[in-house]
Amino acid sequence: MVPQGKPAVGRVLSHWHAMAESFATSSMDFYRAVEEDIAAREIPDVRCSRVEFKESGIGSAGREYLRVERGDLAFDVCAAPFGRGFFFSWWLSRQPLHARWVVLLFFVVIVGGAMALPTVGGLILMTANSCLGLMILPLSPLAGVLAVVGCVVAARTGRLGPDEKFVDVPLIGWIYGRLFRPETYYSVDTTTMFQESVRRSVNGVIDGLFEAQGIRALTEAERKPTVRDLIK
Repeated sequence: MVPQGKPAVGRVLSHWHAMAESFATSSMDFYRAVEEDIAAREIPDVRCSRVEFKESGIGSAGREYLRVERGDLAFDVCAAPFGRGFFFSWWLSRQPLHARWVVLLFFVVIVGGAMALPTVGGLILMTANSCLGLMILPLSPLAGVLAVVGCVVAARTGRLGPDEKFVDVPLIGWIYGRLFRPETYYSVDTTTMFQESVRRSVNGVIDGLFEAQGIRALTEAERKPTVRDLIK
């Protein structure tokens, strides 16, 4: 089953398109060929899937795209007939964490619960005239700190999904992003490497199809994408 998606999600980093006149092929065969080329490149931590985007609003027809994901990056490829020609395009975007408010609520419940346990326990013991309550109450801040550390470790080790997306969580995302996911030369280079690897797979498959049908190959200018700001 093809998952449903929105046609304009995330922050677009780069985009490319080309129109081939008097050319025809199968969109599904094209997607499969690109997937095979990507697999042969052995790009680390890459997931390929098909996603259906609505052409417009509610009730409009859907169009199937090939999605290549790595962390919070999504490379969406479109191949579709248009009149007597064939249209190719791709979009590289940084995907937001759609459940960011749920994650924030989860964080508040975990940390708040961890701090509440020793507080409630200490108050109950103090009500029973037990000195042990005075010893338990100071453990509340420590429990909160341990809960925060546990959440951070779970995020950093990927147990809660790609940790790049946690920078989108309100309030704590700002702190998390600056401490654990700052923009660096390495992170920008990695984004560029991912884009170039998938882009070359797309271009390679197009070149093979054009050559098989005697179509002129794309020029370097026609291959050049529109690149936006890679830095957040």
